[in-house]
Amino acid sequence: MPAGSHLPLSPSTPLFTDTDLDAAAVPQDCFIRSFLTKVKTPRFKFIAPGLEVPHDKEAFAARQQFTKMWPYEQGSLPSVLLFAASATADLNTEIRWLFNGTYEDRQISMSDGDPVSTGMYSEPTHRSHYDTEETGFHLVLPFPLSRARLSDGSLVRADSYTQLFQHGNFHWFGGEWRAQRLERLFMRWTELIETGVWTVGKDGVEGLIDKFGDADDDNSWRYYWIPPDW
Repeated sequence: MPAGSHLPLSPSTPLFTDTDLDAAAVPQDCFIRSFLTKVKTPRFKFIAPGLEVPHDKEAFAARQQFTKMWPYEQGSLPSVLLFAASATADLNTEIRWLFNGTYEDRQISMSDGDPVSTGMYSEPTHRSHYDTEETGFHLVLPFPLSRARLSDGSLVRADSYTQLFQHGNFHWFGGEWRAQRLERLFMRWTELIETGVWTVGKDGVEGLIDKFGDADDDNSWRYYWIPPDW
């Protein structure tokens, strides 16, 4: 980043306190709470094109559409919006299925077409269910993709809003699906910055969330593909 452009924040301060996360109804004793209270505060505004670091704690809490939607039973973890974009997507079957997660007996109290905040969410999980990934994520986009690729080499589902950067099918583990880990996403984003695919300015990573649309381009899809590690 250009000299002198860092935000006037202490780099040793955690990004969130437990009180901040209580206000956002983030569950106790979960990976996301541990992550957000241990990671140091970034001194820039955008962590990826169009995705904002949550410096405003009141805005972070107000954006959470799913943490307060119903009382979660023990072991059930709702999606938390970590890095928000300014755009919204219309609720559809795919997005509804994502946020219902493994809670077949519960339904999101929203109607198709209602606005959903876009950005990067934690994976909704239930610890007692098979093949869940508490450290996983989903990037919800305000536009669909059809030519981006999953880690297994297959194309995302046609007109998908939620599958970018995901695993696909774990062929060697019986064909299960699970969310990609945050660790692997951050590694990929770091590579995109270090190789100059993404540029960095005074506010952090430059560009809007539309930049992720490059994943549908035949010449750029590899930048938005996480190679398998199984």
